[in-house]
Amino acid sequence: MIFQFARSPYDDWHRLAWGGAALITLHCAGGAAMLDAACAARARANPATHLLGVTVLTSFDDAASRASFGRGVAEQVRTFAELALKVGLDGVV
Repeated sequence: MIFQFARSPYDDWHRLAWGGAALITLHCAGGAAMLDAACAARARANPATHLLGVTVLTSFDDAASRASFGRGVAEQVRTFAELALKVGLDGVV
């Protein structure tokens, strides 16, 4: 479940959180399972919410990208973009 460890005084906080969100960004580095969970949560809570995948942060250069992901920025952006669209996100940044 997305937000597994979050707490709130409201019993229906998941619905409240999703109900007010027009757009949510998700880091693609979280992987397919996390992105799938977000898509499933959106389908239950608010199908109108748009989900965008964050590919590689703009602060990363090729060296940082290679150190973190094993490939340069351009290739990693492409890899994350393909993953995001495959699992059903609405777009990427």
